[in-house]
Amino acid sequence: MIGYHLEGDYWIPDLIPPESPNIGIWGERRRRFLRDHRRPIYSSLLMTGKLNAHLEEMDQSATEMAERLTAQFAEREHVTEALKAENQMAWVRAIPK
Repeated sequence: MIGYHLEGDYWIPDLIPPESPNIGIWGERRRRFLRDHRRPIYSSLLMTGKLNAHLEEMDQSATEMAERLTAQFAEREHVTEALKAENQMAWVRAIPK
Protein backbone atom coordinates (compact mmCIF):
# COMPACT_ATOMS: atom_id res chain seq x y z
CA MET A 1 0.00 0.00 0.00
CA ILE A 2 1.23 3.47 -0.79
CA GLY A 3 1.77 5.97 1.99
CA TYR A 4 1.27 9.74 2.05
CA HIS A 5 2.84 12.59 3.97
CA LEU A 6 1.51 16.07 4.59
CA GLU A 7 3.39 19.05 3.13
CA GLY A 8 1.61 22.28 3.94
CA ASP A 9 -2.01 21.78 2.87
CA TYR A 10 -1.30 18.89 0.48
CA TRP A 11 -0.96 15.14 0.93
CA ILE A 12 2.00 13.96 -1.18
CA PRO A 13 2.34 10.24 -2.09
CA ASP A 14 5.48 8.43 -0.99
CA LEU A 15 6.53 7.00 -4.35
CA ILE A 16 9.66 5.20 -3.18
CA PRO A 17 9.01 1.45 -3.49
CA PRO A 18 10.02 -0.71 -0.55
CA GLU A 19 13.19 -2.73 -1.03
CA SER A 20 12.62 -6.32 -2.04
CA PRO A 21 15.49 -8.80 -1.85
CA ASN A 22 13.61 -11.38 -3.98
CA ILE A 23 14.02 -9.55 -7.28
CA GLY A 24 16.76 -11.09 -9.40
CA ILE A 25 18.28 -10.17 -12.74
CA TRP A 26 15.12 -10.86 -14.76
CA GLY A 27 13.00 -8.75 -12.39
CA GLU A 28 15.46 -5.89 -12.64
CA ARG A 29 15.43 -6.11 -16.43
CA ARG A 30 11.62 -6.04 -16.39
CA ARG A 31 11.72 -2.98 -14.11
CA ARG A 32 14.07 -1.21 -16.52
CA PHE A 33 11.90 -2.14 -19.53
CA LEU A 34 8.72 -0.87 -17.89
CA ARG A 35 10.40 2.31 -16.66
CA ASP A 36 11.96 3.10 -20.05
CA HIS A 37 9.34 1.83 -22.53
CA ARG A 38 5.99 1.35 -20.72
CA ARG A 39 5.89 4.34 -18.41
CA PRO A 40 2.10 4.33 -17.72
CA ILE A 41 2.16 0.67 -16.64
CA TYR A 42 5.24 1.29 -14.48
CA SER A 43 3.63 4.32 -12.82
CA SER A 44 0.38 2.48 -12.20
CA LEU A 45 2.12 -0.51 -10.61
CA LEU A 46 4.31 1.79 -8.53
CA MET A 47 1.45 3.94 -7.25
CA THR A 48 -0.75 0.96 -6.36
CA GLY A 49 2.09 -0.77 -4.52
CA LYS A 50 2.04 -3.78 -6.85
CA LEU A 51 5.37 -3.19 -8.62
CA ASN A 52 7.57 -5.43 -6.45
CA ALA A 53 5.06 -8.31 -6.51
CA HIS A 54 4.89 -8.03 -10.31
CA LEU A 55 8.68 -7.99 -10.60
CA GLU A 56 9.06 -10.99 -8.29
CA GLU A 57 6.50 -12.93 -10.35
CA MET A 58 8.24 -12.03 -13.64
CA ASP A 59 11.64 -12.96 -12.20
CA GLN A 60 10.38 -16.33 -10.98
CA SER A 61 8.68 -17.10 -14.32
CA ALA A 62 11.73 -16.13 -16.37
CA THR A 63 14.08 -18.14 -14.14
CA GLU A 64 11.88 -21.22 -14.44
CA MET A 65 11.71 -20.79 -18.22
CA ALA A 66 15.50 -20.43 -18.52
CA GLU A 67 16.04 -23.57 -16.42
CA ARG A 68 13.48 -25.52 -18.46
CA LEU A 69 15.02 -24.43 -21.78
CA THR A 70 18.52 -25.29 -20.57
CA ALA A 71 17.37 -28.74 -19.48
CA GLN A 72 15.60 -29.31 -22.82
CA PHE A 73 18.71 -28.25 -24.74
CA ALA A 74 20.96 -30.48 -22.65
CA GLU A 75 18.64 -33.45 -23.20
CA ARG A 76 18.36 -32.84 -26.95
CA GLU A 77 22.12 -32.43 -27.43
CA HIS A 78 23.02 -35.19 -24.95
CA VAL A 79 25.04 -32.78 -22.82
CA THR A 80 25.42 -34.35 -19.39
CA GLU A 81 27.67 -34.10 -16.37
CA ALA A 82 29.04 -37.54 -17.36
CA LEU A 83 30.09 -36.13 -20.75
CA LYS A 84 31.72 -33.20 -18.97
CA ALA A 85 33.68 -35.56 -16.71
CA GLU A 86 34.69 -37.94 -19.54
CA ASN A 87 35.37 -35.60 -22.47
CA GLN A 88 35.50 -31.90 -21.71
CA MET A 89 36.28 -30.87 -25.28
CA ALA A 90 33.14 -32.60 -26.61
CA TRP A 91 31.15 -31.00 -23.79
CA VAL A 92 32.46 -27.51 -24.71
CA ARG A 93 31.72 -28.07 -28.43
CA ALA A 94 28.11 -29.04 -27.56
CA ILE A 95 27.46 -25.71 -25.80
CA PRO A 96 25.70 -23.26 -28.20
CA LYS A 97 27.54 -20.11 -29.18
